[in-house]
Amino acid sequence: MPTAQFQASPGSAYPPGPQGPPSGYASDAWQGQSETWQGQTGQPPSYGAPYSYQSGPPKKKSKAGWWIGGGALAVVLILVAVFVAVIALKKDNPTTTTTATGSKKNTGATKVLWNAPFTAASVAGHPILAGVWTDDKAVIRGGGDGLHAYDVNNGKELWNVPIPGAGSVCSMAPSTLNGVGALIYGAPGKYDAACDHLLAVDTATGKPLWTADLKPTDGSSTSFGGDSYTSVSMATDVVVIQTSNVMRGYRTSDGEKKWGLVLKPKDPNAFATCHPRNSLAAGDRALIVVGCNGDSGYVTALNAQTGATQWDHDLTPTEGDELFTDPISVRPAVLQSHQAGGNPQLLVLDDSTGKIARTITSVVDGLELNFRSESSRLTGAFRYPLAVRDGKLYASTVDDFGGKESKVVSIDLSTGQPTWTVGGGAKSQLQVVSIQDKDVVAYDRGGFEHTPRFVHFDLATGKRSDGVQFPNDLSESSFGRLLYVQGNRLVLVATRPSASEPPIVVAGKP
Repeated sequence: MPTAQFQASPGSAYPPGPQGPPSGYASDAWQGQSETWQGQTGQPPSYGAPYSYQSGPPKKKSKAGWWIGGGALAVVLILVAVFVAVIALKKDNPTTTTTATGSKKNTGATKVLWNAPFTAASVAGHPILAGVWTDDKAVIRGGGDGLHAYDVNNGKELWNVPIPGAGSVCSMAPSTLNGVGALIYGAPGKYDAACDHLLAVDTATGKPLWTADLKPTDGSSTSFGGDSYTSVSMATDVVVIQTSNVMRGYRTSDGEKKWGLVLKPKDPNAFATCHPRNSLAAGDRALIVVGCNGDSGYVTALNAQTGATQWDHDLTPTEGDELFTDPISVRPAVLQSHQAGGNPQLLVLDDSTGKIARTITSVVDGLELNFRSESSRLTGAFRYPLAVRDGKLYASTVDDFGGKESKVVSIDLSTGQPTWTVGGGAKSQLQVVSIQDKDVVAYDRGGFEHTPRFVHFDLATGKRSDGVQFPNDLSESSFGRLLYVQGNRLVLVATRPSASEPPIVVAGKP
């Protein structure tokens, strides 16, 4: 049931009157638009009057000279008329394509459409991004002052959900499911100890659907080693959460608790040094990774509908340092793993036992692949430049800024071997950002040689096709931001927004 503590505020999505099924986006008059990030639109320059000169004293002209001078004047007038007509034609019909060689000139095909304004309240108590949801109508950002949904076309704020009691969002589900999003919130600045409430939201209207109190009621401790993380994700019909040493499943439709369990280290003597690292749920499975300082950890697979354990398996580092491991795919089960100061690698787990079936290092066929997270662990907004579908992993090579051609590699997770490797063009700087239909989409940051752009690779063959190009301004401003694809638009989200770094920037065709 929706809680009474969520009160409507101007511009928020709590309309008075009887409630019915969601019927689109709420709207208000608040406009989140700014000129700050507007790129060049390729308009032709303005021209002033022609230069003039002063002649000497007038001389008597012959009739022949008059004809010659008049003819010359006529030619000049004709040329001026043609010049003006060409300029007018270009102004009315600006080009919308760049040269085949990838000219750096921005020809007006795309521009920065809008950016969400920065406010002090948006970072109060929790200056780091908590998460982002996107769909075909909105970009939804979670941060210090709650949730804000913006129209993807123009940046108008559609709705907002403030967190009660000046609290903040601790973590958000990586994505929504069937129009419902879930997040964990609590008092600002205290993270684990305060992240004690779960909220489900209708992402079309911003209406809070229900809340759940996550405080322990079964005698479990509120801390599991003092360094745990909260996480929430959407499985089929169930919202799965992990906070402190507790995991629970709540029915998506009404928030009823379906199951709960207390996570304990395998070695009772290791209680003070083991704690949950992260969890991820999708479909009928949830994965939870438990890390232990110094020597080991383990991963457990649960039935997302019942909480029953399907399997668990030890994760022991090859050296004596702490193991950091995050799930990036539930089925197949794939973990990103690295030790402090070490290179990341991917662990592909056996679907029935959880044992490590194969290890994929970050260097494949002599190419260094980008397996590193783009965001802080503290936010729970884990964004890896990787994509997984139908037993294949898609990754881009590490950008060394040396002017080499960046590549996208498809890896068969059943063998650990590449199925294709395709370059993005000379001096490209690719980053895998999404899978759409039959393509994996990478963003090429561009630079001095060409404009930023989307590059599409066929999932089966790797055949490359160049997509939408973006303003040159985004070549540098895209660094340090999370990248999302929304149709043919690029969404850039700051992990630590500030007055000079807007929370959200959206670029594309008007």
